[in-house]
Amino acid sequence: MVQNTTPTSGGKPPEVISSETFTRYQSLEPSSSVVPHPDPTPDGVDEHDDLESVGKENQVESLQLERRGVTSHLKQGQLWQKETMWRDSIVSKLLSVGSDLGSQMNTCHRDRSVRVCCGCKSKRVFWNRCELKYCPICAERLGRERRETVEAWTKQIRQAKHVVLTVRNTDTLTKTYFQWFKLQFARLRRTRLCRNWEGGFYSIETTWNESGAHVHLHALVDARWIDARELARTWGKLVGQDFAIVKVKDARDRSYLSEVSKYVVKGSELAAWSGEKLVQFITAIDGVRMFGVFGSLYKLRKEIREWLDTVQSQRNVCECGCSHFTVMDERCWEFEEICRELDAAIPPPPKREPSHPELPL
Repeated sequence: MVQNTTPTSGGKPPEVISSETFTRYQSLEPSSSVVPHPDPTPDGVDEHDDLESVGKENQVESLQLERRGVTSHLKQGQLWQKETMWRDSIVSKLLSVGSDLGSQMNTCHRDRSVRVCCGCKSKRVFWNRCELKYCPICAERLGRERRETVEAWTKQIRQAKHVVLTVRNTDTLTKTYFQWFKLQFARLRRTRLCRNWEGGFYSIETTWNESGAHVHLHALVDARWIDARELARTWGKLVGQDFAIVKVKDARDRSYLSEVSKYVVKGSELAAWSGEKLVQFITAIDGVRMFGVFGSLYKLRKEIREWLDTVQSQRNVCECGCSHFTVMDERCWEFEEICRELDAAIPPPPKREPSHPELPL
């Protein structure tokens, strides 16, 4: 036991600390000018008893740095949506090459509107859209709507096969090139190899790498069997190659939805292209359909469209059951809110009883 010889006020006897606690205090850095003082003796423990059993509770904790209010730099990008950054990057690159093709996309997701239910007066805020198939912001919603269409069509397909058709890269993209690509796919469906293709749909996608633009096609085909080797030779002959790289995969597990429902090009890839490549691509796909159906599914397009319209109409119903809404811009909504607050703040006029002359009796 070690006795603390530090004078105490009030004539109290010196405190007693254990040898283990004293050794731990001596191990502190010499630069520390403040010598820790042992905690008072806990209640119920005699001050002359051995305090080794209490020492563990009084151990000095290691120094902890303050971390509250600190934000990691890796998360700063979450302050903005990635689709918005991709849009701004595309518009800036188009402007850098003197093109105004991004003017319509630059207005996308800029203005907010308010939809007010005529029944319960609840409101919903939504953004404007440009509806361009190469817009990174609109592509997500368009892809979601396409996915719903694809899922509706797949209910009519019994033996789903995911087919991928590729061609050699090209240095220049033109509208004629995409039209030629679609024509070769139409010719492929009329060959003897594809006579067992009962129906399906396709989606054309474009990527760009060091060797040029890579245009390929994703198709969902209703067929019991597709010979991949014969398909590579037949498709290669149609596109002017000895053979082509193709892919055939059984798609009954619905793993194809993410590939077939993609819209034209990924927003992250489009934002990485140069201004000249963006001008080529946007000009080439203008007026060209990148998604289509054929065979038995082509005959069902009207019924499926009516079903999708019915589903969409059910979504446009408020929780109160009302389907009538008033749409206004954000400024008009704010003005009406201010007018309501002012009307609520003005007290109603006092009630005045009409005064009549007294009737002499």
